[in-house]
Amino acid sequence: MKSPEILVVIKNGIIKAAIRQLSKNYAGDSVHFADNLTNCLKGVWHPKYIMIESAAIPEPPVYSLEKIKLKNPKLDILLIETSIVDNGVLPFVSSYVKSSDPEEVVLKKIKDFLINIEPTGGKSLSDLNLSGREKEIVKLVALGKTNKEISDLLFISPHTVVTHRKNITSKLGIKTIAGLTVYAFLNNLITPDL
Repeated sequence: MKSPEILVVIKNGIIKAAIRQLSKNYAGDSVHFADNLTNCLKGVWHPKYIMIESAAIPEPPVYSLEKIKLKNPKLDILLIETSIVDNGVLPFVSSYVKSSDPEEVVLKKIKDFLINIEPTGGKSLSDLNLSGREKEIVKLVALGKTNKEISDLLFISPHTVVTHRKNITSKLGIKTIAGLTVYAFLNNLITPDL
């Protein structure tokens, strides 16, 4: 396998699911989910971006990240702290967030990191253009409304709701309600208190 452009080494299921959903906006083999950093430490892979949780960094973490950065100085690393980590790793990371931070902070950091990635193909998150009506529908879907309830609230036919949802799926590449909920949350269409 050739070196991935974006390497994700996350064991936390919720964080991994959010990253997987967001990364669908990038085409081809640019995103790769791995269990460890072995190929980076051996110099087999030279990704441009790594998203990693602290629990997945081999001991000692400072040495591991320093070794990877020496092999690839332009590498951007997003570190998600899921276990206590030595502050000595911070000079080697581009972005940092604690998994114990509020959910909206963690998701915003992930989104910001992904937005700054220059995709080799496909759409970047900042280029996705949903209409105002499509954003309303995404919000209502994320809030658990059915197509019938959405049509009643927006004074449109259920068929029109289905058409909008097909267009949303086409633009975002997101097919599940959970995925649309993550998208709505990350794009401030809904807030945690709703």
